[in-house]
Amino acid sequence: MKTSGLIGLLLCFALQISAQIFSKEFGDINDTVQISDILISKDSNIAVFARCSRNSLDELLFIKLDTLGDTLMTKRYSNANNVVAVSVEQSNVDSSFYVMTKTDSGSSIMNLDKNGLIIWQKNYFLTDTVMEFMKLKLVDEDSLFVLCRIAHKCYLLKMDIQGNIVKEIFFGSDALHSSYNSPEIVNFIVDRNHNIICTGMEGSTYPGNIHQSTLLAKLNSNGDILWTFCNALEYENYTDVVESSAGEYWIISKYWWMGSESASINIVDTNGTYLCSIYGPGDVSDYLSAYSLADSNLVFTGRVNGNRAFRMVVNSSRMIMNYKIGNALIATEAILKENRAIFGSSHTLAMYDTHYSNCFIEDSIVLNPTCQPWIWADNSYLEISSGTNQFLSTSTSWNSSSGITMDNGCISLGTEQLEMKEYNLFPNPATGEVKFQQEGLAFGAVFNLYDAHSNLMVKVANPTTKTILFNADYFSSGMYFYNFVTSNGSLYSGKVIILH
Repeated sequence: MKTSGLIGLLLCFALQISAQIFSKEFGDINDTVQISDILISKDSNIAVFARCSRNSLDELLFIKLDTLGDTLMTKRYSNANNVVAVSVEQSNVDSSFYVMTKTDSGSSIMNLDKNGLIIWQKNYFLTDTVMEFMKLKLVDEDSLFVLCRIAHKCYLLKMDIQGNIVKEIFFGSDALHSSYNSPEIVNFIVDRNHNIICTGMEGSTYPGNIHQSTLLAKLNSNGDILWTFCNALEYENYTDVVESSAGEYWIISKYWWMGSESASINIVDTNGTYLCSIYGPGDVSDYLSAYSLADSNLVFTGRVNGNRAFRMVVNSSRMIMNYKIGNALIATEAILKENRAIFGSSHTLAMYDTHYSNCFIEDSIVLNPTCQPWIWADNSYLEISSGTNQFLSTSTSWNSSSGITMDNGCISLGTEQLEMKEYNLFPNPATGEVKFQQEGLAFGAVFNLYDAHSNLMVKVANPTTKTILFNADYFSSGMYFYNFVTSNGSLYSGKVIILH
């Protein structure tokens, strides 16, 4: 495996293949951005939803880019309360987006058309307790399922596509558990047969003990329970689940005891029959996400070896196809096509070819995992019933505006944008030798030039006004981007056109 990795690396240099296709940073120190969801939209563009904090107010931010990273539109949404994006789905029927958000007073769902215009919006709340929406899924194109927590109790709400609640499904406990030890549903997916698979924690199987055990539940699209299972081992939690091409459910498990933590992947069939457990390569402390690819492989991201990030691709035969490890945690990602992954985290959105190293994660070698037996109970003590809460909804006006600062390049975070007049290039449009136009450049600065795909073309350390930054005659005609990073982290970025 090491030999093949070296050969691939040599080919990368020989063929001038760059892992980075584009990289963008959003916002500035007064306009911070935290990406929460990335979708490949029905028009094959990239839809990004984020939490945007500006002037001490949280807003919903919607950005649409093409596959080269060029910005098509940006919109902000705000009302009287702070708004945080939680979960997003897109319809196959009209390409509209269903966006779940949290506000200061409750939770809300917005239906946006493909251009970001508001079709409808509803706020949901209860008069006597705290309510929190956690995840939204579109089922059969005519129903929305919402995972909801009310105080310490969990509900699945079935809604029509206008956001009206038609059924409440309550996850409760029974006489075996203490009354305050309610189960916790933390995640759910919709499988290929439109069934709902819920993961979380159930009360302990030991009377009087408030510790938790894993929970897995399957419901049909009407919300009727099909089966539930609970792992008898305590201090364990199921956090995420993904369906493989073989129809199996691969479940992320987190276990903790006496200050130590470990993580594994448990696999069951569609009937909930336990198949095996996979313990992650290396010292995996946490899995953060799981999803399937178009080629039927499964992707898992998380933390390993302390707090380093990893990304693992596994096929349906449980063989590792790709494993990379690095320093930057991946908050969310989506696959466009041909192994091109879009990674999102605080302030940053980048697309890479996952076959090669990049500024997020580096190549790593790992052995394939093996399946091992595990404790698996044949029943569950969970009670699932119809809910009785009276949910209230209102439609309030939301303001929308445009504009977000974007910079090209894989740059350090938290930079300060300088005035545009400070560091202009001359001549621009560029022909022949190109230099800085202004005097008084800061010492210890770095100049970077990128092509339209954000490939780094030129890097110059400590340039002065007499330094030839690059010769435009050596480059193809077109639009290029540059940035100038000073020794204190301040940043100016701009565009230069090369003409022949």
